[in-house]
Amino acid sequence: MKNKRIKSYRRAMQLYQSSFGFREPYQLLADADFVQSCVTQKMDVMARLHDVLQGAVKPMITQCCIQALYDAGEEAKDAVEAAKGFERRKCNHFKARKQDECMLAMAGEQNKNRYVFATQSLPLRESLRAVPGSPIVYIARSVMLLEAPSNQTLAKKRRMEESKLHVSAEELAQITGKPVPTPTPKTDEAAFADNAGPAGTSEPPQKKKKQRGPSGPNPLSAKKKSKPKSGDDNAGRRPSKRELEGQQSGEAEAREERAAKRKRDEEVKVVSLAVRNGVDTNGDRKKRKRRRKGGAGATEGADGAEAGAGDAGGDE
Repeated sequence: MKNKRIKSYRRAMQLYQSSFGFREPYQLLADADFVQSCVTQKMDVMARLHDVLQGAVKPMITQCCIQALYDAGEEAKDAVEAAKGFERRKCNHFKARKQDECMLAMAGEQNKNRYVFATQSLPLRESLRAVPGSPIVYIARSVMLLEAPSNQTLAKKRRMEESKLHVSAEELAQITGKPVPTPTPKTDEAAFADNAGPAGTSEPPQKKKKQRGPSGPNPLSAKKKSKPKSGDDNAGRRPSKRELEGQQSGEAEAREERAAKRKRDEEVKVVSLAVRNGVDTNGDRKKRKRRRKGGAGATEGADGAEAGAGDAGGDE
């Protein structure tokens, strides 16, 4: 395989991986014609698929396609044996359909299961190009090829990239603080069409059954909101600027009084501690001076009394 072709295949599969979530091993859904052409050309299917898709592959086939191989008879006997090695994918068709219809039903509108389709049918390939994110593998002149991404696939990739660049309505509402825009109300005709039955009749739709589950809180046990009394005219009114200033000044005076009280208490504690520890204060010093003066006068009176008694004995 040429290097240029390998690079183009790698870029295509990287696009499917980054934009549409394809992962290895790739789920390859083959139809009956593709399997039969691989067998007639004696092609190593797994090796060629690995080279084309640039990764591991898990081949699959639907019940309708395997039934088409059985219906082909002896010509497709080898193809049936090769298809038995593929994983059988259920298409949920009770009656076998044509392989093109079965493959389109498996693709759906968005290819949610991320299938890689291998087919030799030109009408099927044209239909699959309209489904975004659908890789197509086919065989041309005994060479297995991978189609380039279709226009629908590239358009969806661009839309996804643009949506990532722009901010969603919910995020924009959170940033700007504006409410989320509500959808426009429906007209009477649209409402009547919505209320119509499934067949377009005017019968209203069936009511949904109520789901049993925990109900809301008991209104009798819930605490009622307190309402302001009717006699109080100031209830629910914001205070004026003058009232706020008066409240602030009253709070400041209260703080100053508390601070002065704390200061006085601290001074009393300091004085009491000083008395307990024997520290001299002004009152203690005065008391001691008085005691000293009183002691000195008492000693002088005692000495004078003794001297008078001595003089009296000498006269006798």
